[in-house]
Amino acid sequence: MATDPSHGDDDVPLPLKADEAPQSEPETGPTSAPPSRRPKVWFVGAGPGDPDLLTVKGRRLLETADTVFYSGSLTADGWLSLAKPGSDWRSTARLSLRQFMPEMVEAARAGRQVVRLASGDPALFGALGALTEWLGRERIEYEVVPGVSSFLAAAAALGGELTIPEVAQSVIITRTAGRAPMPEGEQLADLARHGTRGLFELARNPRAH
Repeated sequence: MATDPSHGDDDVPLPLKADEAPQSEPETGPTSAPPSRRPKVWFVGAGPGDPDLLTVKGRRLLETADTVFYSGSLTADGWLSLAKPGSDWRSTARLSLRQFMPEMVEAARAGRQVVRLASGDPALFGALGALTEWLGRERIEYEVVPGVSSFLAAAAALGGELTIPEVAQSVIITRTAGRAPMPEGEQLADLARHGTRGLFELARNPRAH
């Protein structure tokens, strides 16, 4: 079992309540971006925290971004060297979707190149579904650029293999309960019965659970 201490609950935006969902409103005037750039948001995986492990496409998008919303577990200091002059970088630590998503939508509609910088890979514990659902309701396009997840970087740092013949051919990626509760049947005791390798993300001390 490997524990990834680099992530925290700050990576997961606070849950969206039913009355916080954006409501469709009749258009009262031109709000779309200029024809040269349709409203769009890029989701970029930052990888395990080392800017050198960022994908080439992710680096290019950050270097040309006008507005970047970055996860709370990422410190701006390590990434600002990639920022172009005049770009706006905003932390979403401890913010609910309602607090930062309207700004993201507004920036995209203004024709700015908008990036959501997520720790690791956006598809793992990054609330990607809730974020893209919000953008879909607002008719904002999006594209996801994957990142090197921290559990892969940990294996690389150790020089180890996750799937060893006749030892383990399956890997369970899980977390301990935080703001988001664990579904029934996914408690650590349930997963441990599989007897294969387990990787903990967003975990501070899994033994405490």
